[in-house]
Amino acid sequence: MKKIYLITFSLLSFLSFSQSSTFSIPSNSSIKLDDNNYELNSLGMFGLNIKNKSSYTIGVRVENKITGEFTFGFGLGPLGKERIVINKDDVVIFSNNTQKSVKLKTTYFIPLEKNKFISKETKSISFTLNNSSLKSIPLIIPNVMNPNLSPLSNSGVDLKIGQEIFFKNKGKKILLLRVSDKIKEGEIIDVNELIKKKTKK
Repeated sequence: MKKIYLITFSLLSFLSFSQSSTFSIPSNSSIKLDDNNYELNSLGMFGLNIKNKSSYTIGVRVENKITGEFTFGFGLGPLGKERIVINKDDVVIFSNNTQKSVKLKTTYFIPLEKNKFISKETKSISFTLNNSSLKSIPLIIPNVMNPNLSPLSNSGVDLKIGQEIFFKNKGKKILLLRVSDKIKEGEIIDVNELIKKKTKK
């Protein structure tokens, strides 16, 4: 049975500088970062830099800490880095489904858009981003994360309708897609093929 550990960080100086923490997740366990015991001074959201310091994939799940509603999630590959922005009423759960202990580092930061709230009422769609190429594909999902799709891999996402996803081509940020109800629940989107179509236009 998977164990869940509650990790509470005291962010007394949260508004003046970033705070970093490094911790381990035992095999077949999860840890939960909860903000019940620190004051965000009316900030609607806060940022989290995540660094996987192990050779195994770590699951990252963000959900509402009251209702348990899934907001978004992804797998952070070995030695991978990710930057996410989450609401103050969300909780982040890191999962280790391997037989080895894994280690990761988190650093809190204040997003530029301090007072922007991400609506919980907007419908979200769960789908998969597929990288069919032999090269990594870095993406930009504003106010959510900047995933780096590994070659020949799938990355499951759960995003709100209207959320934009960008990629970079020759130094320019180009809109890859905007989440809409035209995307079917569970649909697999070939990011490599979509980029080819975009760059041909």
